[in-house]
Amino acid sequence: MPEFIYTQKFTFIDLEIPNLNNDRICAVSMIVVENGQEVVRHTELINPMTFFSPQNVAIHKIRRKDVLDKRTLEEFWEEYKQYFTDDYIIVAHNAMSDISVLNKDLARLKTSIGARRYMDTMDLCQNYLKDTELRKGDLRLDGLARRFGIHLDHHDPESDVNACYEIVRYLGWFHHFDIEPFIRTIRPSRRHRFSKRPTSAGIARRMRRVRYENRTEDPRADMSVRELEKRGQTAMHKGSFEEAVVWYETVVARKSLSPWVYANLAEIYGDYDLFTEAFYIINLGINRLARARINNYALVSVEKKLKNARALHRAVPGEEQENFSSEKSLEKPKEASPDEKTLEAVKTDADEKDEARQANHLN
Repeated sequence: MPEFIYTQKFTFIDLEIPNLNNDRICAVSMIVVENGQEVVRHTELINPMTFFSPQNVAIHKIRRKDVLDKRTLEEFWEEYKQYFTDDYIIVAHNAMSDISVLNKDLARLKTSIGARRYMDTMDLCQNYLKDTELRKGDLRLDGLARRFGIHLDHHDPESDVNACYEIVRYLGWFHHFDIEPFIRTIRPSRRHRFSKRPTSAGIARRMRRVRYENRTEDPRADMSVRELEKRGQTAMHKGSFEEAVVWYETVVARKSLSPWVYANLAEIYGDYDLFTEAFYIINLGINRLARARINNYALVSVEKKLKNARALHRAVPGEEQENFSSEKSLEKPKEASPDEKTLEAVKTDADEKDEARQANHLN
């Protein structure tokens, strides 16, 4: 087919998302055109550092284990952000949806796309086919691909972005379609807020989802324990606690014998007042290290810190906690004892569950 006839700079994009939150991407495909010449064609999987919803996996067939060893958005953006500046027009099918998701994900990096103009191929085709009887679904990308005779493997980002590119090239070459009226300004929206410190509820949801994925998928198909531990440590140093939960929970599922993995994960849960989970992890680590005859002194030390934090959290809620002194803590041993009993019950329950699982495994 002939060359692209439009002379502006365009960045065609298609994104895939891992879950129903619509704020992370797990795959990106792009075609960059400058002065009628294609200069970049690139597709890659992105590690979104989050969970995957079954509904999304059923659509694009990308699973969490497929992206564990892939680059993060931060690494991708460092290489390709020059194609999302004000010099380029962003083109996609239902373009504002892709732009919004990308900006939400970029908010974690405290940045956003620099482009201020976009073009929607759905908008283009709706106008081009305005005198044609359209049925439901005809303006979907797969419907338009059939109409224009373009091969499409729908929800494969490389195929989807190529279809958008071919649609615009077809309209330009064979119909000299004027695209200027359809180059629109990206509407300013509320600034997407992101904090590296999520809520306690957010951490709890992440923990439950990651544990479920570790149970239903073979962790041996993922990367090595050493690499998982390294990524968890990196996330801790960056203060990205949600990332650290993903990596450390996967390491724990692999029955790691590294004391600091259990200590770091328990401290994350303790920081978010998820003491039940914190004590479960710390006792799981103590039991595993004891069976392997490895020194677990570091975990015992963390356990003591968690006990004190739990007692302080329960004894003095709210603003009074800031003024709670060590002397006052010694004056209220009886008030703290029910909490200690609760903690001991949690520990005992965690020990029994772990021993039962180990027995079943050996049998």
